This record gives sequence, structure tokens and C-alpha cells, in this order.
Amino acid sequence: MTLPRGIRNRNPGNIRCASQFNWIGELKLPKSDKRYDAEFCVFEDVDYGLRALMKLLINYQQKHGLNTVRKAINRWAPPIENNTSAYVKAVAKHMDVDPDTELNFTDYTVLVPMTRAIVLHENGNPANQIGEDYKSKGYDQYWYTPATYQNAYELAAKGRLITHTMNQVIKPEVLTKPKPKPSCLERILNTIKGA
Repeated sequence: MTLPRGIRNRNPGNIRCASQFNWIGELKLPKSDKRYDAEFCVFEDVDYGLRALMKLLINYQQKHGLNTVRKAINRWAPPIENNTSAYVKAVAKHMDVDPDTELNFTDYTVLVPMTRAIVLHENGNPANQIGEDYKSKGYDQYWYTPATYQNAYELAAKGRLITHTMNQVIKPEVLTKPKPKPSCLERILNTIKGA
């Protein structure tokens, strides 16, 4: 079975290509490359794809005043090309919030659940897409592990005033992985150091 486009592109939010943006970690592929996608960004690592999704959500709030699930999803997935009301309902349900509750998208406890809900909506349920043994293939119920979402959050938080309430608010089960995978930057530095 073929993985969903967003998962293949390491762009689980299905961010469209735009010449005015040069996302960190975005691959500018020639048309001859089998990974080339004319419509949607392709990232070198999923951490960068998730980071881009998180940055967009933060910008929706900080630059456009979109601070509810309904407002953000109406911009993310406009009604002209999506069933936006179903999208809003699904994201709000996964976040366990009212779609019109004002939220702080810079808060880890808001941004990560919202990102996970968007990834699930964009790509479908891993069990339905790749089979019930999705966990043995390295995926979790929201496609990526909590550590992957945490790495992406940390990448998105660089250079921004982000509410980082992880130690006080995050439920212990969110951070259950004993050793999170190194971030893209750490992997690059380890390669340079010869580690």
C-alpha cells in the first residue's frame, strides 16, 4: 500500500509550494527527481515538515489574530477546496476543545495536539492507510511519535517567544519515549564531528 502524499513528502500538513517561502529543510527538487511534487513542499526530514506546519499556525495567531480552531482551520483548509466544517470538528474533537475557544498556539500543550490532529486529518488513520501493524512499521496513532512532535516544536520555537510549559502541564504519557531521537541539527552536527 502506498503511503499518503503528506507522509511520503515528509510534509504531513500538506503545505503547498509557494515561491515566496523558503522553508528550512525544504527540498527544491528537479522535475526529474522521483520525489518531486509540483503542488506540495517536500522536506528532507519530517521534523522540518512538522516545524513548518507549527510555524504557520503560530503566524496565523500572531500576524492574523486567528486564535481558535475554527479560525485557523478556515485559513488552513478554506471551504473553496475542503469540507472545512468537518475539518474543524475533527481537529477540535482530537484536541478536546470547543472550536471557538480562544487558544495560545505558542503553548506546547495547544500547538502539539493541534498539529497532531491536523496530521491525522490530512493523512488519515495509519491503521486504515498502512494496516493494523502500523506500529511495527515505526508509526503511532498520529503517524509520528511524541518525541518527533517535540523535536519539531523545539525547532519551531527557535527565535520565538514560545510558552514552554512542558514540565508543569504535559501529562507524563506524552513524553514516554526514554531517549528522543536527535533533532536534524544534532544529526548533522554529529555527522560533522564524526560521531
